[in-house]
Amino acid sequence: MSLEFLVQRQASSFESPFKNFETVTLEGEIRTDPITGHVCRVVPFRLKRFEARDLTELIERSRKICPFCPECVFDKTTRFTSDFGAPGGRIKSGSAIMFPNAFPYAEYSAVVVLGPEHFVDPASFTPGMFVDGFNASNVYLQLVLDRSPDVTFASVNANYMPLSGAGLIHPHLQVLATDKPTRYHEKLIRAADARDGNRPSALFLELLETEEHAGERYVGRTGAVHWLSAFAPTGMYDVWGLYPEGPSFIEMDQSVYHDFADGLCRVLRFFGSKYIQSYNLALYTCSKTERTPTFHLARVVPRVNLPGFDVSDINYFERLHDESLTFFTPEEAAKEMRGFF
Repeated sequence: MSLEFLVQRQASSFESPFKNFETVTLEGEIRTDPITGHVCRVVPFRLKRFEARDLTELIERSRKICPFCPECVFDKTTRFTSDFGAPGGRIKSGSAIMFPNAFPYAEYSAVVVLGPEHFVDPASFTPGMFVDGFNASNVYLQLVLDRSPDVTFASVNANYMPLSGAGLIHPHLQVLATDKPTRYHEKLIRAADARDGNRPSALFLELLETEEHAGERYVGRTGAVHWLSAFAPTGMYDVWGLYPEGPSFIEMDQSVYHDFADGLCRVLRFFGSKYIQSYNLALYTCSKTERTPTFHLARVVPRVNLPGFDVSDINYFERLHDESLTFFTPEEAAKEMRGFF
């Protein structure tokens, strides 16, 4: 059975004070994600433009107390215990420095500082920053696997800027390694197993073939990684970077790290063109595969305040109904994003 891209169209009519109380009808959609069943409401009649905020004061104030800046990072951050296997208690790769998360979300929870700069505009991130972070994460996940062979589920994540939930401005990644997947990661795995229990990549190869053939939401590719505008986004935009069939994150070729990094930077440049200054990132992966090859999925979602009264982009739909809202159709987003690929 082919993947189902379910769309329910809706229309709402009322007498508008903005048009001398003439009757107007606004149309929208309710979409269901073909992989996870996530529901998104597309309401394209709302805001079409975000506004950049002056972050100068926030950046300078936070710089004074930042533990991740070069002059502080070795004195004010945690160290791995001596038996972990990281010389000096930290992992270094290029400009990246990795250490345990002082506020861990799991037994194995670590932070990767992405270079010396305290603030980087999203449009100015470089592939090298992410590649260094991925390489440090590789070393960390291997050390975790050596200690705990059952801890094979992994994710590389980021909150960038306070609007995204970041406690610190300085660019950094957060890496989790667990013996059970997070709830969303588990949904992906279960969907893949339901499609073909012997080949977990089959579902995502089918998704990619379908999207690339249709062309509406397919954005482009960076080497081995394909980029899509999600059919049922979880935010204003929801960009997927899919490496549909490959080895574990530890065994992954360096070129694929660069392909992910290159694509992420292109997405962030697109965000920059929309005056978006904050984002959430997750790369769902694994440090060991029982069956190879498998899938690896990166997702990037912007975080915004809506003009007027700094209205949050999250409301009762997301928090209490487990549905999301977007003001942009995924097809419109893909069309604009292609110019950056």
